[in-house]
Amino acid sequence: MWNRVLEIWKEKMGPHHKIARSNNSFQCHWHQIRGVVNKFVAKYQQLERHPQSGTNKDDLVVKALRLYEDFYATPFKFLHCWEILIKNPKWCSQFRTKTSAPIGQGSDNGIPPTLNESSTAMPEDVLPPNGSELDGIVRPEGRKNCKAKKRRLHEGKDVVDALNKLQTTLEKQIDINQASMQMREQVMMKEIELKENAQRLREENQRRQHQLRIMNQDLSKLSPSVRASYGVMQAKILKEWESAGIF
Repeated sequence: MWNRVLEIWKEKMGPHHKIARSNNSFQCHWHQIRGVVNKFVAKYQQLERHPQSGTNKDDLVVKALRLYEDFYATPFKFLHCWEILIKNPKWCSQFRTKTSAPIGQGSDNGIPPTLNESSTAMPEDVLPPNGSELDGIVRPEGRKNCKAKKRRLHEGKDVVDALNKLQTTLEKQIDINQASMQMREQVMMKEIELKENAQRLREENQRRQHQLRIMNQDLSKLSPSVRASYGVMQAKILKEWESAGIF
């Protein structure tokens, strides 16, 4: 199998490619990818078994990426490989045992179990972990592994719940901030309106005081021309007051 993989790789890279590779290097690289992808699948299926209302497949992938990074303290770098492998029936069959055992049973690190080489198209050194079927015999899961698996599932659920609560809290805080901003804007507009009204009142009061001085002016001591000017201004003021209902 790996000799064929090496031949295909050489055909794709062309005769001028100078990097030397062996079928063993491809096999080791595949083992690394498979192990990391299996860990991600365990986190994805953990969320899939506890779906939340309104969550679609894309949301599950995003949450699984976060859960993986939180649990293993490193980001998942083989998402493109997972997207290819989940469409491969032979690869997907490694998560089904002959006894229909639950996914993840008997795993020490939350990685779904694999079948023996007769039921998959995996490399020759792929061996079933504890809790899977080998030659028709199902190995029981150890108590320590069972407790560790339950603890990881519980921790993963706590992480998801904490993220959901954090999102809800952030949404509420955003709503509060928006309402507070609107309230501040309303208060500011009201203050501007009050200041404008106060300014208008001051100006109106000054104008009335000026009009009162004109109306109270003693015309007998003024020259005829000035007296005539004051008479015109007083007539206009009286007309204005009459229209305003003041007089």
